[in-house]
Amino acid sequence: MKREHKLEGLLSRFRIAYMPTEIAHCLNGTSNVSHLLPENVRDKLHTLVEEDMRKIFPSNEIPKEEEKGYSSEWYFRDLKSMRYFGIGFRFNQARVRSHEEEVTPEFIAMLPEFVEFIFQSIANNTYRV
Repeated sequence: MKREHKLEGLLSRFRIAYMPTEIAHCLNGTSNVSHLLPENVRDKLHTLVEEDMRKIFPSNEIPKEEEKGYSSEWYFRDLKSMRYFGIGFRFNQARVRSHEEEVTPEFIAMLPEFVEFIFQSIANNTYRV
């Protein structure tokens, strides 16, 4: 319990929401969850390009084989919920990826927040941990 309190303090003090991750075993079984986004957020997501992701988040790019149209993916861990979210591209179109096994209203509400985090990082031309 004391540990959770310290983490919450760090989150509020530094406003860190998502931590880049490359932990492969945590990323297995993710799928496209973009269909759960509100239409306006999904439209915004479709404007995202891989070059912007590479520029802002170069260290956690996970290259994919171009098989079936897939290309690079980037994954992040939400430090508050400890869930994993990612941005992946298929046929050059951005998609939000996550584990879909527990789709709850809270999970669905987190998706636009994650997309906003990505766009804010790109707009600010920075990501800080």
